[in-house]
Amino acid sequence: MFKNYAIEVIMPTPKDLLEELERLENSILENMQRAIPEEEQDKSLFFIELIRTYDYWFLLNDLFPEDKRLSAWALHVMQCSWPRVVKSLYGSLKKLKGFPAAQWTPILKQYEMNYLHGAGYSAILDRFQEEYKAGLLDIVKNEQSEWHVNARPGTEIQFMDQYDLSYMNDFYYKPYEYKKSYFKKWAPHVEGSIDDLIKDFEYGALLRRDRIYKDAKALAGEFREAIFPYPVRWGNILGYNASDNICLTMFEQAYDQVRKWMHDAGVDSNCILFDDISALDLSIVVAQLVATHMIHSRFIFYAMEKKDFSIDIDFSITIWSISDDIINGTRFLYGIEPKKIQKILNIITLNDRTYDIVANGKNFDMPLLVDMGNGLYIRPISSLGKNPFGFIKRVLAKNEAKAYNLLIKHQEKMLRDDIYRFFGGNRFQCLDSNIKLKAPSGKILTDVDASIFDVITNTLAVFQLKWQDYRTTSVQELRSKAKNLSEETDKWAYNVEKWFKTVSSEQATRTFKIKSKSDYVIVLFFVVSREVSYIEGYGYYPKHPSIAIANYPYFSRLRTEIGPHANTFLLMHKAISEKRADISKIKAEPVSFELENHKFICDRYWFSMSNQHEKGDDGDLPSS
Repeated sequence: MFKNYAIEVIMPTPKDLLEELERLENSILENMQRAIPEEEQDKSLFFIELIRTYDYWFLLNDLFPEDKRLSAWALHVMQCSWPRVVKSLYGSLKKLKGFPAAQWTPILKQYEMNYLHGAGYSAILDRFQEEYKAGLLDIVKNEQSEWHVNARPGTEIQFMDQYDLSYMNDFYYKPYEYKKSYFKKWAPHVEGSIDDLIKDFEYGALLRRDRIYKDAKALAGEFREAIFPYPVRWGNILGYNASDNICLTMFEQAYDQVRKWMHDAGVDSNCILFDDISALDLSIVVAQLVATHMIHSRFIFYAMEKKDFSIDIDFSITIWSISDDIINGTRFLYGIEPKKIQKILNIITLNDRTYDIVANGKNFDMPLLVDMGNGLYIRPISSLGKNPFGFIKRVLAKNEAKAYNLLIKHQEKMLRDDIYRFFGGNRFQCLDSNIKLKAPSGKILTDVDASIFDVITNTLAVFQLKWQDYRTTSVQELRSKAKNLSEETDKWAYNVEKWFKTVSSEQATRTFKIKSKSDYVIVLFFVVSREVSYIEGYGYYPKHPSIAIANYPYFSRLRTEIGPHANTFLLMHKAISEKRADISKIKAEPVSFELENHKFICDRYWFSMSNQHEKGDDGDLPSS
């Protein structure tokens, strides 16, 4: 007889696995609590230094040689730590009279990194538990305390939404880096231009491109001349006097970015929120803070370029502002009343009212400012890494429901307008509003959010538009939204189909205001979600066989890839349906880590996206 020396795999019950993961998570959290200084002022200093660590890697990681950079996984772990850092340490800031500071030594840097990774991995263990409960993960533990954690086959398709967004950003903002043939017969144009846009009775790509600002080199001299060493106890930090020219130029760039962020978040820039505070006021204050962060970042880069070793660059990265200076400066430049500015600051900063959203949320919100409660604000430049209006929407939804509803009131119209701009000219008839479809009894069956009629092919494209916020790591919340999208989409499609079967062609023509010479009309069903469409990665998908469901980034890019075509909508419908099985652009990146004598091996948990689209590939047109 031969003895089998293979490692025995223990197959604990799901309950056993979850309980052990929870115990390990709690043990790590207890160790993190013990690592926090006891004195309140030391706690405050530790919190500020942790923010400095976030800012340091956010700003400088890409500048380091490749072997010195943090990996994408390590950065993700740090990001996961933020809510737990806030929960443990933010309260200590409220007992300060000033802004504490200490020299950022290599030992302190490493201590902070260890703390952040411990807190981050505890959050990742919590997510493992959520995903395992939801059936999205396979977890196996052997007798040597090795945990094999892998996403179940097929769940990685959820990352295609992120891929499409990345693809769209390149497509819109780097159009001339693609091959000419990529755009078929269309060419990219600056928004607002009408030159050569009409081809075969259609509008061309009409790609949005950022306005060309002053050449950065033209301001480089002003940046360099404004830098000086600012003395502190142990040496010098970065000091500078930004000129009016620098401030105005950077505000212009910041405001354009803020407008894009508002649009991406579905925020109505024309509404009045409360107390005569408009969304325009909100956008100006946000842009002013973004410009301040951008200016500070640019000065850091120029100071590094000067190689003035008397300036402590690391310590200079995270600084503070006096509340009155922010308010008075914004009032002087833009004429907004101080009370309004303060009200806006209360919404967009980490403070007592927004603490719960950051500390107990799963969105990793790094607000533009952190209120110290003593008239000072910490200015984390790492806040530039995320659209701040996601956080602002969550704050208003929790604390100012009426203002929140006003802010997002026109999301559907915004998405409809975004889609319609790809279907202009004489060929396509776009209906300006949604349509309520009624049964013969007069009961409303459902509504169609957008509709476009192709007069050449007699094809009517009907749309359901979805704008849900999926920017969270809560598995329960993501699955709930995916389930709702699936069920609502099915219900919508079956009701629209039922309506077309029960009405005459004349009534259908009148309802959709179609100008057609034929009674025969082809109807195609599209569902366009602003952010997420690959909901099968969360275990749900509509059952109706005729639905083509796509996220807006993919839908808009596909429209431009196709260009002028004999049957535009039929080709788009086919392309969207075929693409759902394609996950070739998602690649597993194995990661492993050790926590308290436990080793976690994740061969298929962390995924990266192929950069094939940067090489001018032929896009995602259907096979025939």
